[in-house]
Amino acid sequence: MRRRQCYHREVKLHLVLGSALILAAGCSRAPEAKPELEGKFMTPTEMAAKADVPLYPSSDAPDGKSNVKETDKESRYELIMTTADAPDKVLAFYRGKLQNAQKGMGGIMGSSPKGNSVTVTAAPEAGKTSIHVIAITFK
Repeated sequence: MRRRQCYHREVKLHLVLGSALILAAGCSRAPEAKPELEGKFMTPTEMAAKADVPLYPSSDAPDGKSNVKETDKESRYELIMTTADAPDKVLAFYRGKLQNAQKGMGGIMGSSPKGNSVTVTAAPEAGKTSIHVIAITFK
């Protein structure tokens, strides 16, 4: 009988200590950091105007695909579009719109007329060309 009482006390002690350790571990954890960049909704047309980059003519830019992320130092605009035109034609269009345009792997880099840093990539995807424009404005 005594053995059983000791065993039960030991089990209770382990449960209490285990629970205390779990609670202490949960309390001592640092709160999860919020991401520095927060998404913000704009239509693709509004975003293109703020980013100082034109939407590709005859492209489809569905709402909800593009986004803007802001920090206290910059705004990053990501425009997502699709078109039936070939990737080379898309890149040629943006090469004519950007200042100091340089060809890179699968895309081009340059500056918008207002000096924003712009990267454009165009690649075949599901029978169309996927266009991804990133424009960064510094505050």
